[in-house]
Amino acid sequence: MKQVLTVLAFLAGLGVAAGVVWGLVVETPQLTRDTAGVVTAGPELAKQIDSDAWFAVLGLLVCVPAGMVMALRTRTDPVVGVLSVVAGAILASGLCVAVGLLIGPGDPIEALRDAAPGEQAPAQLTVHTWVVLVVWPLAAALGSLVVLLLKPPRLQQTTDTDYNPVTERSGPESDSPHRSGKAPS
Repeated sequence: MKQVLTVLAFLAGLGVAAGVVWGLVVETPQLTRDTAGVVTAGPELAKQIDSDAWFAVLGLLVCVPAGMVMALRTRTDPVVGVLSVVAGAILASGLCVAVGLLIGPGDPIEALRDAAPGEQAPAQLTVHTWVVLVVWPLAAALGSLVVLLLKPPRLQQTTDTDYNPVTERSGPESDSPHRSGKAPS
C-alpha cells in the first residue's frame, strides 16, 4: 500500500509541475465579443488545438518515463504496479488541468459579458477534447509495460523449508551411491 501511495504522490507532483509548464508554453486563443455572443475567430482556433497538443505532449513526456521509473522501483505485483501508475497518471492529468485553470486567464464569458462588440479576452487554459486526457494513463501504462517486458525475471527466494542442494549435503553415512563410491544396483 505504501508503494501505491508513493506512486500516486510522485505522479501528482509531476502533474502539478506539468500544469505550470503547460501554462507557460501555451498561448490561449482570444475570444471576441460579437453581436450574437462570444466567438472564436478562425486563426484563434489553431491556438486551441495547440493547447490540446501541448497537453498531450506533456502527458507523454511525464508519464512514459514516470511509468518506467515506477516499474523499476516498485516491488509489488506487476499488475498492482501498472494499475497504480495508471491511477497516478489519471490523477496527474486532472491536476495538470486544475493548475492550468488556476494560473491561466479567467473566464472570458464573464470578462466579455458587458463588453462592446469587437472587444477580446483570452480563453481559459483547459482541454477541449477528452482524447488528450487518455494519453496520460496510456503513456504511463506503456512505460511500465516496456520495463516489465524487458526486465529480467526475479529469482525466487528460497525459504527454510525449500530444498537447497548446496546447503543440504549428504554425510559419509549416507546411502547415496555417489557418495560411497558404490555403483548403483
